Amino acid sequence: ILREKELIEYKATKYAIGSKDVENKDFETHVIDYQEGDCIYMLSDGYPDQFGGPYNKKFKTKVMKEMFLEICHQPMEKQKELIHQRFLDWKGELEQVDDILISGIRL
Repeated sequence: ILREKELIEYKATKYAIGSKDVENKDFETHVIDYQEGDCIYMLSDGYPDQFGGPYNKKFKTKVMKEMFLEICHQPMEKQKELIHQRFLDWKGELEQVDDILISGIRL
């Protein structure tokens, strides 16, 4: 959640989605106290794990968080465009290495 330029992070329970033994796994539940104006982002690891840039390195979660902080004041449609363009610029001519999912809403 981004609230007034502050990032509040809730980490997911780390299990592979395709796990065959999902019935015997315990997933952590988070109750989120949200406020009007909050931006909530949910994402897979595909975007920060993408290789690219001048040294062919991963984009990294830290850089992703900084990007969200930079763009959170923009309308959601504009954020979508900025996130997509930044990905294309980062990836360059390299292949996409993983599926990417980013979902964002403003309350």
